Amino acid sequence: MPKRKDDTLAEAKTIYGVKKAKVQAVHGQKMPKLVQKDKLVEDINALSIQDFRSRFVDEDALEYHSDRTETSSTFNISLVAADWLAPGEYNAAFGLIEETSRADYESSTFGWHPRRKRKEMLEPEMKYLLVRRKGTEPTIARKKDCGDLDTSVLGFLSFMVDYDSSPSVPVLYIYEIHLAETLRGLGLGNHLMHVADLLAQNMRLAKVMLTCFLCNKTAYRFYADHGFLKDACSPEDRKTRNKVVAVGYAILSKDAQAIENMSLPKEEKHADADAESV
Repeated sequence: MPKRKDDTLAEAKTIYGVKKAKVQAVHGQKMPKLVQKDKLVEDINALSIQDFRSRFVDEDALEYHSDRTETSSTFNISLVAADWLAPGEYNAAFGLIEETSRADYESSTFGWHPRRKRKEMLEPEMKYLLVRRKGTEPTIARKKDCGDLDTSVLGFLSFMVDYDSSPSVPVLYIYEIHLAETLRGLGLGNHLMHVADLLAQNMRLAKVMLTCFLCNKTAYRFYADHGFLKDACSPEDRKTRNKVVAVGYAILSKDAQAIENMSLPKEEKHADADAESV
């Protein structure tokens, strides 16, 4: 789901750049020292994908093993920048969004706009965690309606490092998290969230954030199980003279530096919800 667009980036540049403002509070605690650094987001986004991986990625987290079925499965997770996505990977990711979330978009005030979504997916700072079964090579199928499709891509999480929230702070914003139906219930949704949490911690960001359609109650519970709460910047329903205009979505967040193992709940009642995204 698209992130709310506003002037928070300009505000953040003032806070963390020219004025070098006093330390902002996050959930009543002082932000980590690195968060106070000037141009933190710009510096991170200026890194090559290789440097980003070497500095912030826990390599052990890029492999996931599940014993939840009769036949155990191991999956590899690859980190890819938007401008390095192969056409087949790009089309596979878009197909997962359309398959799992198109109905939610169509019933919301956002509406379903494929061209806009595809453009958003290729924003320069966007990064992807792509899920494949271990040992599986890219497998390209030609589809009449969308061109090359890499059928080995079975799930993904996309994210961007940006300024957001109220007040504006450096955050890891999750845009999408989707799994093919055959992968649900294996704990992969939990693991992808765990990888995102680790990234936010390693970058010393203030928050992990996402947007969730309120109609997708399963996804909302999934995020609540992972410690997300409604953020202060989440919009409220708007009252007019004759009616109440429902927002239909909520902006959720959690303190990245207080996560610990919050992303791996003991009771995975809502594990691997089709987390309409984010």
